[in-house]
Amino acid sequence: MFAGLLLLVIATMKLFPAIPVSRLLHRTLVELPLHKLATLSRTHLIFGVVLLGMVFASAELIMLLGSADVVMVIAWDVSLYADALIAAWTLAAVTRTKAAWHALAGFILRPFRAARRRAPRARRSGTGKAANDADGDGAWAWAA
Repeated sequence: MFAGLLLLVIATMKLFPAIPVSRLLHRTLVELPLHKLATLSRTHLIFGVVLLGMVFASAELIMLLGSADVVMVIAWDVSLYADALIAAWTLAAVTRTKAAWHALAGFILRPFRAARRRAPRARRSGTGKAANDADGDGAWAWAA
């Protein structure tokens, strides 16, 4: 029955696009949902996926908590956690990929680099006083 009604609506919109009912159906069933989908953010999409999963998989949880509103709040909480987890995973993957790319580029370009002279080392003088030397008589002066 629903499929027949949907087929009738599609046929009306395709065969008679100039009549006001077809324009209203097109605006209501095509343009407005597409506009709403365009304004969704990543957080909303994750929330929708988590909510669908919780509705299908946790019917007992809905019966236990008593209302779907509590399940929606829990789904929002889980979706925020999943969003933070995805963001951290993406950041870690980008960082590792960037480091691997630099290492690979250095390995590939190594034969084409000219050899550099080593920088001369500064000589340290050995006149510094050791840190453990005591001034004066040392510890034995206090023992007497």
